[in-house]
Amino acid sequence: MLFAGLKFFFTPVYAFNIGLDFWSSYLALILGGGISFLLVYYATELFLVYVRHFKPREVKVDSNRTRLYYRNWKKKREIKRQNKKKFTKRNKRMVHIRRDWGMWGLIVSSPVLLSIPVGAVLLRKYYGHRKRTIPSMLVYLLVWGLVLNTVYWFVLSCF
Repeated sequence: MLFAGLKFFFTPVYAFNIGLDFWSSYLALILGGGISFLLVYYATELFLVYVRHFKPREVKVDSNRTRLYYRNWKKKREIKRQNKKKFTKRNKRMVHIRRDWGMWGLIVSSPVLLSIPVGAVLLRKYYGHRKRTIPSMLVYLLVWGLVLNTVYWFVLSCF
């Protein structure tokens, strides 16, 4: 189940190799993926609330020397951020996927192409306000689990 939470795509191969039958493998795949998704989804919610509300805006420093050092460091950091490259290929790809595929593309592709924790973080960040996010992801975990388990068991039992 732990392996299913991290690498959903390869779990049926591992289950076949350790000797689980079809339905035990499917149950471990679904439970591991579902529990991992829910844990990461709600942990991301807590993390986003922490970053948004509890992040300190300004640090109060006692001595003048330390205050000046902090102020100069802050100016250098702002200049460095202004000169920083804004978009990387990875950032452009993520924006492209989010814009073109939307929530449903992320739900369908996250167990197989990305991973369940990455998909849960992205779903919570961008589509956490929608009511259908969690049930849709759990349904697609059931579907992908059945498809992957069936295909792997058919292929591995032939060899």
